[in-house]
Amino acid sequence: MDIFDFDNSISFLVNKAAQKFKLELTRKLKHSGLDLSSDQWSVLMALNEHDGPSQTDLAAKLYKDRSNVTRILDVMEKQFLVERRRSPIDRREYNVYITETGKKMIPALKKAGKHVMNKALKDADSNEINIMKSFLQKMFNNLEV
Repeated sequence: MDIFDFDNSISFLVNKAAQKFKLELTRKLKHSGLDLSSDQWSVLMALNEHDGPSQTDLAAKLYKDRSNVTRILDVMEKQFLVERRRSPIDRREYNVYITETGKKMIPALKKAGKHVMNKALKDADSNEINIMKSFLQKMFNNLEV
């Protein structure tokens, strides 16, 4: 296979699958009565794992630029899903915390994410999934700067 065949390149296919996953997740969230984007889902899931990171650290974890994360958080604060507090260590920085309203959504968010992942992987066996995870991690590690 020619790795530079755009339509069949691994980078294009991985990106296409990721975009499709995000679209499907947003649809599933709306269908479940949750008016959230896939980006907001990612923020809440990340904060559920580790609450209180700096905005910079959150942006790095999500592989998004800081200005994009700021816009996402602006909307989420208006929805009372997250709150930003000035960092006690660096007054120029804010830490991000999930609110009680956001915490109450976590079970439904996990369910929606699991539903979409199961749909995406329905024809793959556990060996294929493990190989794919390993391969994607190798690609990621190879591209680390």
